[in-house]
Amino acid sequence: PSVGSLSEEMDHATIGTTTTTSKIELDEESASHLDGGYFCDGGGFTKRMKPLKNNMQFTKYEVMQGLKYMVSQIPAVAIASVLNFMVGIPFGASYFPVEWSASESGFPVPGKEALGLRMFLFATMVGQFVFTFKSNFNNGVGLQMVENVPFCLELARIVIQEQGYGLPALSTLFFLFGLSSVVVGTVFYLLGKFEYGRVVYFFPSHVLVGCIGGIGAFIIATSVEVSTNTVFHFTLEGVEECFIR
Repeated sequence: PSVGSLSEEMDHATIGTTTTTSKIELDEESASHLDGGYFCDGGGFTKRMKPLKNNMQFTKYEVMQGLKYMVSQIPAVAIASVLNFMVGIPFGASYFPVEWSASESGFPVPGKEALGLRMFLFATMVGQFVFTFKSNFNNGVGLQMVENVPFCLELARIVIQEQGYGLPALSTLFFLFGLSSVVVGTVFYLLGKFEYGRVVYFFPSHVLVGCIGGIGAFIIATSVEVSTNTVFHFTLEGVEECFIR
């Protein structure tokens, strides 16, 4: 076939027991728009071929389909935004112990709660990007788990015991936050990559229930501390200090 007349047999498209083969005739002007290939668009028993152009053009139907898909994602975006607003503020206020602010030197930088909120939003943003582009779920939502709060608090208290309440302690704590995120992410990736998720079933159920209950008790104590700005203990003196005095 010459440049002015392109005759190309398409791949056989079998529907039921009927097989059709389509041919096209292109003039010289249309053939000049071909960019090394073409693609097919389904149309019943026949297929219509379209040339590939350097400048992408969308039909009105394709634009409407894209807008329809965007509108259908609004509920998922709204739910994710509400969850982040509900969880972000208490999480941001709970990353650092209240005794750090009550110390003589105070927190090394101004705005302890604001710093925690920025940490939460940054981690959530990174997680959302990963879920959006790498998850197999249609509407994957990246959101921090509540188990992170006691984990971060215990790391902070360990650093305070070793380095005090100064700026070097805060620098060490941020390094530990980043290192722990990398380690946990690597472990979870390997568990999924090698399909080792069933390893959780080796733990007795009462152990898992106890861990979940302990996290719940820890969250209750942390919420009382953040609300009253005092250190809470599960004792009579701790209750009196937080609620009565």
